[in-house]
Amino acid sequence: MERYAHRIGAALALALAYEPTALFCDSWEVEPKGLWAAGFDSVFQDRYGYDVRPFMAALDSHPAARYDYRRLLAAYVLDEFYRPYTALCHRLGGFARVQCHGAPADLLACYAAVDVPESEAILFDPHFSQYAASAAAIAGRPLVSAEAFTCLYGWVPRPGPAPHIKREHPADLALLADALFANGVNMIVWHGMPYNPPGGGNEFYATVHVGPDGALAAHIPALNARMAESSAAMRRGRSYSDVAVYLPLEDNWMRGELPEHLRRPSARYHWELQHQRFPPKLAGYRPLWVSEALLREADYAGGVLRCGEACFSSLYVDVAWLDHAALTTILRLARQGLPVCMKQRPAQPGRNQNAGYGQALAALLALDNVRSSFAPQHPPLVEGPALPEFWCRVDGDEAILFFAHPASRSLSYPLRPGQAEDAGAVEVTVTIHWAGRRVERRLAFAPRQSLLVYV
Repeated sequence: MERYAHRIGAALALALAYEPTALFCDSWEVEPKGLWAAGFDSVFQDRYGYDVRPFMAALDSHPAARYDYRRLLAAYVLDEFYRPYTALCHRLGGFARVQCHGAPADLLACYAAVDVPESEAILFDPHFSQYAASAAAIAGRPLVSAEAFTCLYGWVPRPGPAPHIKREHPADLALLADALFANGVNMIVWHGMPYNPPGGGNEFYATVHVGPDGALAAHIPALNARMAESSAAMRRGRSYSDVAVYLPLEDNWMRGELPEHLRRPSARYHWELQHQRFPPKLAGYRPLWVSEALLREADYAGGVLRCGEACFSSLYVDVAWLDHAALTTILRLARQGLPVCMKQRPAQPGRNQNAGYGQALAALLALDNVRSSFAPQHPPLVEGPALPEFWCRVDGDEAILFFAHPASRSLSYPLRPGQAEDAGAVEVTVTIHWAGRRVERRLAFAPRQSLLVYV
């Protein structure tokens, strides 16, 4: 990577000197089975106390050893790729805009390590962007971008053509963009426009067609204006935070491949986290994801959990497996007074068990501020029946809420051509709790429209 960066950085020197420039890294698309590095076995031996090599030929038959392998691999991906990649971008005079999804790693820690975390849709459903948005909120990154409109109506391998190419419905794109804003994105990157010389006929095989000969051409200025307005509003201030939800990395690292009906071109394994969702009961609290790597430097004092640049009132944990390092971190915070909801009693993953795990878990569960049911410290930010998806930014004493049309909740890969026509006029009554006030609002959604609300 050093050699590559030196060569490319030299070629881009004039552009990098002209203005602040993002150096982009696309999604991790590497076959994960058997990933290895020189010295991996000795590092593994030092960390876990046994030799992993005898297990490698049939790793899926040994879930405990596979967990240890995946945990170390995740550390390699973060420390030997994403962190040095970001440092190289800075050294070259640019900054790192990165899609970390697909990497066999702690997705939150990877996104927090780069300057502009970037998601993707709709090859990845809109809710997937909450990983990038959560990491950005904690790491204090102002921008959360998304490579938008990938594989809108499905994916066909190269050379394509993409389904419904040049016949895309502008309203489908607008509704998808709104769904991204309601899941924490505040910068849309079009995907994409193929290079064509005069008279050329190149087409992208995995996206919508951006060109003068497609159905979108006349609608692009209006689409861009609509997205620009929403982006500007959702870049103000910082993302709202209240309830932190522990991302069940351990559960997913302990599991194998997805069942056939859950697979898609971008997902084959549970650890890719494409089907992980927040508990529905927490929707009105606008929760953010956290992991042990992000909680490690957190502290609880004065009724506030300070985790990087984000503040929380409580931690919600619903996992079957919890690593010893995560358990000790949560125990430390709970002893400081952090209200913790432990929905179930977790077990220790990995092959070699830490002898003090049971004692630490018993100590955690014995604390008065640790309960098996969720006990909110505040009213939800938004409450009401059938809440639309929303995101909130806080700018001084103002709350800026983006409510996507309720029909956006059903958006999932792939879209049905013309699906936005389902988004008719609808009214939803919500109560917003802000700055000690209780504000009732009737959200009147026009067909295929979303709403910005300022409180």
